[in-house]
Amino acid sequence: MKKSIPDHNKHCQRNVMLDLGASINVMPSSIYKSLNFGDLEHTVMIIQLANRSVVQPLGILEDVLVQVNELIFPIDFYVLDMEDETCGKGSSLILG
Repeated sequence: MKKSIPDHNKHCQRNVMLDLGASINVMPSSIYKSLNFGDLEHTVMIIQLANRSVVQPLGILEDVLVQVNELIFPIDFYVLDMEDETCGKGSSLILG
């Protein structure tokens, strides 16, 4: 499902996976670095992934405006130290 994340001077198109069973929004660190959205908020949260491994987020990127059709929502993303392995296909972000 294609969704867009408005940037300050440009409009980025990203593929997004909607996971209604998750309770957090996830962004790979590679996407976070490419967007230049500023500093992350500190967090001590530990996340258990679907494969039962645990990771600690690099931080929280707060109030990112995400456009879904004509509606715009402020979303907080947990940024994980992982590469975006989609290579133009699949999902880059998880909205939960």
